[in-house]
Amino acid sequence: MLKQKHLKNIRIISAILVLALFVCGFTNILGTALIHRAGHLQFVPALLAATTGLVVPLVGLLVVSLLFGRVYCSFLCPTGILQDAVGRMDRLFRKKKMKFRTEKPHTIARYTILGATVIAWIVGFNAVLTLLDPYGAFGRVGANILRPIAAAGNNLLALIFNAFGDYTFYTIDVQIVSVASLVVAIVTLAVIVPLALRRGRYYCNVICPVGTLLGLISKVSLFKIRVDETACNKCLLCATKCKSGCIDSKSGVIDYSRCVACYNCIPVCNSKALKVQWAFKKSSAKNASAVDTSKREALATGLAVAMTATLSACTSKATAAPKEAHELPIMPPGAADSKHFLAHCTACHLCVAKCPSQCIKPAFLEYGWAGVLQPTMKYSVGSYCNYGCMVCMDTCPTGALRPMPLSEKRKLQIGVAVFDPTHCVVSTSGTDCGACSEHCPTQAVHMVPYKDGLRIPQVDESLCVGCGGCQSICPVRPTTAIVVKGVAVQKHLNIAQEEQAEEEVVSDFGF
Repeated sequence: MLKQKHLKNIRIISAILVLALFVCGFTNILGTALIHRAGHLQFVPALLAATTGLVVPLVGLLVVSLLFGRVYCSFLCPTGILQDAVGRMDRLFRKKKMKFRTEKPHTIARYTILGATVIAWIVGFNAVLTLLDPYGAFGRVGANILRPIAAAGNNLLALIFNAFGDYTFYTIDVQIVSVASLVVAIVTLAVIVPLALRRGRYYCNVICPVGTLLGLISKVSLFKIRVDETACNKCLLCATKCKSGCIDSKSGVIDYSRCVACYNCIPVCNSKALKVQWAFKKSSAKNASAVDTSKREALATGLAVAMTATLSACTSKATAAPKEAHELPIMPPGAADSKHFLAHCTACHLCVAKCPSQCIKPAFLEYGWAGVLQPTMKYSVGSYCNYGCMVCMDTCPTGALRPMPLSEKRKLQIGVAVFDPTHCVVSTSGTDCGACSEHCPTQAVHMVPYKDGLRIPQVDESLCVGCGGCQSICPVRPTTAIVVKGVAVQKHLNIAQEEQAEEEVVSDFGF
């Protein structure tokens, strides 16, 4: 039979595996399949995926929370686990061991942030959820900080191994995908790390809306850490080990809305007064009163959030009208339309980290303030959307990029190429080129007679999928003669299969 003192060890093992999985995923050490499944176990991606029909992960997380409280925060959340890792490393090097203390609940701040996040999401301003989602926050740190560090480490190993004639490692590019996203990732760490060092899980219990929401559920969970007052000797040791600051040892009361189920308190209790028990087991009048108050507070807060969100949804529809096509950024394949994409993407940047061609970049204000840092396609030299690649759709955990068969993806129009003859070398220099036509997988870009026996490109929009092959290969710099523009709604084109097959044989550009 499992002894309760081992719950902490189980939590630590789970946390190490989860953190290692996500670090390896965002630094491209692991492939897409495993990290995609792990993403479904994150609360906000599971919530957004449920709106597209994938409800099992969300239901599973809610059931586990109703049974055991906020185990998600300590067992599965990478940002929560990162805070524990920071605290652990600090305690390893600190001569004087850190002792936690009972913290104030900061009820108004917690529920204000949660309410504002819910309202902003419902009215279509997804930037608040994007910035505060713990999975997305860790993803941006992974894609913008950990991945370049891992690439630099790889290059250092390559330099050392190659010097001895061993070519197991080879040099790769160290890329900063976006200055804006790098700044946000650095600010995220600048907030989380100091709080973790000084206040434990303060960030999770005051700022994180997921933590606050799961805290409401935890108040009515079926199994909780309970204090046996007849055995408790008021030594206060449990409170010094509680990184959430939710144990009031003097009164024998635990704030379950802030308990992250780390189980650090159980093994240090010398009198064995702390145990995970059935929540509604008969207890003393003091504890019974605390539980009843907790239930009333949870119900009142939940109703307040629900009423506010419903009222906001009824009185405001903040979904902005789509911009004209030439003003739109290029959304990654499977985004469907800007409304669906902006409502479901958390800007975790997993697609950014995994894109083989590195053509998916974080946006700044291309989508407006509601879509800050969400992915967009940016083509440059050698950077294009590979005609046979579906990595971004296979990786996305929220359903923001809807998966589809490769045969359908090859017909999906994510943008339209626009040709400017005033920049083309055929008209400016009177020389043959045709590189854009040669590397168009659907022959949407084809050559037509120009003058003096020359031929010049022409674009058939009914065949253009917006892959960017033409733009990336165009030799004109700094402004290419052919540029792909975004579309408001991605649609499938009527492209004959034989045309695709013929071009795949002719092209040697990666299509």
